Amino acid sequence: MKIMASKSTLSVTLLAASLAIPFFLTCSDNGDGDIEVSTAIIGISRIDANYAYAEVRYSATGTSINEVGVIYSTTTGRLNVGAFDSYNGVNTEEFGIVSGLPSVTGTFGADLSGLRHSTTYYVVPYLKLNKATGDFYKGYFVPTGGHKDFLTLADENSGTSPSAVSAVTVAGVSYTTATLSASVTSAGQPGFTDRGFCYGTVQNPTRDGTCVRVSGTQIAFSSSISGLSENTTYYVRAYIVNESFGTRYGAETNFKTRKEAVATTFTFTDERDGTVYQAVDIEGMVWMAENLRYVGDFCTGNNLCDNGNSSCYDYDDLNCEIYGRLYNLTAAKVACPAGWHLPEHFEWSNLIDVVGPSAGIKLKSEIGWNGTDDLGFAALPGGRRNFSSYQTLFTEVGMKGYWWEARVNSTNLYIREMSSNSGGVDRRDHQSSFASQYHFSVRCVRDE
Repeated sequence: MKIMASKSTLSVTLLAASLAIPFFLTCSDNGDGDIEVSTAIIGISRIDANYAYAEVRYSATGTSINEVGVIYSTTTGRLNVGAFDSYNGVNTEEFGIVSGLPSVTGTFGADLSGLRHSTTYYVVPYLKLNKATGDFYKGYFVPTGGHKDFLTLADENSGTSPSAVSAVTVAGVSYTTATLSASVTSAGQPGFTDRGFCYGTVQNPTRDGTCVRVSGTQIAFSSSISGLSENTTYYVRAYIVNESFGTRYGAETNFKTRKEAVATTFTFTDERDGTVYQAVDIEGMVWMAENLRYVGDFCTGNNLCDNGNSSCYDYDDLNCEIYGRLYNLTAAKVACPAGWHLPEHFEWSNLIDVVGPSAGIKLKSEIGWNGTDDLGFAALPGGRRNFSSYQTLFTEVGMKGYWWEARVNSTNLYIREMSSNSGGVDRRDHQSSFASQYHFSVRCVRDE
């Protein structure tokens, strides 16, 4: 079976959802030609406390249609061709199938009755073809992932007539933007006419302030907001309007926009060998802005490093000048100068959090890969060394950078990775037994 196309559009008004969801597929019919099927929910309307009307558009070539209909359920798990196996011909409040004979117009209307009030339902169209190949379960075709939802209204006598919305979920917070999401928890009676989000720097924002309206009657709704001030706390509530009960608000949520990190660069000297390093203070966290190059007692005095604790990439002095040395974990833990240390997990995490989205891009050098070096951290793709009794292998210079993290437990050791095709700073773990076999770069953090 080969999916030829899958598209969905959604346009809804109060109590009348117009859903256009076409699905197409072709499959071989044992040499007799291809079967092409198209089916779409083009409308869910007349929604009430225990009723809704679903309309389907359909077509098929290479075969004829024997039956058309919809499957609906309070869960998505039964919206598949297997539903026909468990169906006893009786619709319930939780699950049902409404079917009919195809018409020449290619449309079918289904009365969904006996529904439960104030309840979310999911619905898909289906067709039964007169040719049942291996690609169609007993001749039935149900679009995969094609369900759409609607929410029945409240019972007029239930005491839950006002519309209601959930608390807001906030994601994608940057310096000036955020994405807000919520859901309709009750469509109310006689339904809602408007919904959206109100936000501001004062608690309990209302529709008298700054709001964004979200059209439609889908249960879940969301919106991106922009023009926010950095490093500022905002309060947000979802709202919903019912013509009989006015405006109702969901529970308040707050979030804080990010602060643009400020960095100061300077130099310091490693008194052990007189090497001068660049360093950077990023919001009070002081990091080396170069990879460590200290040789010390970790080698026999040349770049071959017979004891296997550290080396230059490919044993080339020039690589040490550019990328720093590569150390195994034993050496990395004691290689930093006095007053500096190998960064812990929380120190890497704090750095990434302060730098913000796309931290990997902002921390990378502009030279050598896809970095912008916004803060002077100047991370470079120094690669790694894998060592065993069988061979020594240097890999990935110019493509990836790896840095040791101090944390290690009985089973795992951890590193941080940046890649030329990624914007993140990923955390990787390896077996603790690899501590001497893997060599990575070292960035030291000042103790205070």
